[in-house]
Amino acid sequence: MLTQTHKKIVDLAYDFITEFMTEHRGIFVTIVVLPISLCFDVLFQIRAWVVFKFYSAPKLHESRIANIQKQLRDWEKSGSKSKLVTSRGGWQSISPSLRPYKQFATTIDINLFDILSLDKENGWVHVEPMVNMGQ
Repeated sequence: MLTQTHKKIVDLAYDFITEFMTEHRGIFVTIVVLPISLCFDVLFQIRAWVVFKFYSAPKLHESRIANIQKQLRDWEKSGSKSKLVTSRGGWQSISPSLRPYKQFATTIDINLFDILSLDKENGWVHVEPMVNMGQ
């Protein structure tokens, strides 16, 4: 439990940090936010590489589709009236807005991240929904 003195110290520290972040945002972004952002990008690239190298299996496309169909059939059999949404986290979305509707919906795992075929001659590629531009 915080004593009155500790509470004052915490309040002063909070005020100082908030003031610094507001008045000196350029320094704060350069020293704190950019390195954190860089670390996040590097870790996300490593994650993408691991997923691509160890979990990529275009031959499993049909079984993955069957798994999604099973999830949909199970939802239908349960008699649930909730909406269906993907289980992908909000942080993986392009939009920075929050996704509160996912709390009240049935989530479906859609782990489809493979390149199924590539036709360089005709200039087309057949991909699953979660393939990204980096692949």
